[in-house]
Amino acid sequence: MSRRRARLSAVSVRRAIPLVVAAAAAGAGCGEPEPEGLTRAQFVQQANAICGRETRALAPLNSRPVRSAAQASERAGQVQRTFEREASELRRLDLEEGKRGDRARDRLADLADRRAGAAADAKQAADRRVQLGYVQGIRSSNAIGREFDSVAASEGLGACVSSSPPSLPRPPSLPRPP
Repeated sequence: MSRRRARLSAVSVRRAIPLVVAAAAAGAGCGEPEPEGLTRAQFVQQANAICGRETRALAPLNSRPVRSAAQASERAGQVQRTFEREASELRRLDLEEGKRGDRARDRLADLADRRAGAAADAKQAADRRVQLGYVQGIRSSNAIGREFDSVAASEGLGACVSSSPPSLPRPPSLPRPP
């Protein structure tokens, strides 16, 4: 082989190496893309974990009686924050594109938000010592909770069904404002 031909061969090989490396790297990304987001089973597992955590946070609230407007307000505020956190965490569950759980996740998060809003209404009423407003907030929260439970049950989210406390506590009577 002549020197000129050997030199051309060496130059060609040096130029070809980056092209071969680039082609191999590009080929590694070919084929089926890895799914992004959670599978249905992962969604169920993580949603149940979120609901279970929030259920445990609410459990002590239902075991203590409410004896004053201040206690009613504090309790309603705790319930409100719990449901806000639950809604936020449920929304963060990112499912694979087009999975059935997308709609359920959004619906449950919306219901948790609505429930937090009802608890906020009850808290405001307790702060103003308006018994009827407080009771309406409780009833609204409980009605939304039943809807939340129904959606959760239909999606196989057993821990989410029990995430609804039986009710916001009703104080014996809220004193009238001065």
